[in-house]
Amino acid sequence: MLIDFLRVDIFGGELGEFTKENITEDNLTEIYNLAQKHDLAHVVADILFKTKLMPEVSISESYRAALLIALARYQRLSFELEKVCNLLEENGIPHMPLKGSVIRKYYTEPWLRTSGDIDILVKPEDLEKAGNLIINEFNYIKSGVSSHDWCLFTEDRIIVELHYSLIEQGNVQGRKRHKWYCQCLENIWDNLIWLRTSNINTL
Repeated sequence: MLIDFLRVDIFGGELGEFTKENITEDNLTEIYNLAQKHDLAHVVADILFKTKLMPEVSISESYRAALLIALARYQRLSFELEKVCNLLEENGIPHMPLKGSVIRKYYTEPWLRTSGDIDILVKPEDLEKAGNLIINEFNYIKSGVSSHDWCLFTEDRIIVELHYSLIEQGNVQGRKRHKWYCQCLENIWDNLIWLRTSNINTL
């Protein structure tokens, strides 16, 4: 049933008859608990409310809350992403959003693809300049530097990661096993296609 809900909400189509016939409070509770573990309860909620198949049961409030939280999180992350990207662009710093902020445009609704943080790629030589610029302009807090990124926090604890490498230090063995893959990532700035989505550059 969970897979059926996800299929219909992301790809369209109709729910199967088995799913429709088994929308009970017990089943919805089990589905909610499973979906929450994968941050997907809001997707199930979306199709249940859109198709008016959500029964008047207590678990419906949990689904509604998951839906509203996903929408709010999407708005907050989108606002911060555009703010940071605009600042980098205004200061002539090449950058590329990564992961969820790029993938979500391929979903039927962008907020269906949730993200726990904001990931932006910058050139290694621009890392310190970009990080300090963001910190000074928006009062972000620098959390730490790893082998591949700077981790920053907004004032309301949204995580912004400035990636300067797409290969983590711990993946040395993987680098040997998948030489072609790692060569592409190591030379990522030579392998980019620039597109324009709203005011944000993307891969």
